Amino acid sequence: DYESTLAAYVNLTRSGFTLRSSGSAALDLAYVAAGRLDAVWYHKLNLWDLAAGNLLVTEAGGRISSELGDRYSEENGSLLASNGVLHAGLVDSLRESLS
Repeated sequence: DYESTLAAYVNLTRSGFTLRSSGSAALDLAYVAAGRLDAVWYHKLNLWDLAAGNLLVTEAGGRISSELGDRYSEENGSLLASNGVLHAGLVDSLRESLS
């Protein structure tokens, strides 16, 4: 819901993360794959928004999961994509922020 997502954003920024949104999940995922962004997090995302980006990130050696570290699923809709190195720490921060 909106309140928990907003609280998670606040907690992440207080933890030192810089958050931005281009408004395009496909572009953000391509930027993660290219190394321009370290990670992206979307609370709700449609499959068509990430199909190509998922491939780009994983082929570049990054990781894709739900915001809580589980395998991404359409039912959940949340997505965390990272360069792989930061993934576990981001999942821990999101778990703490969303609980």
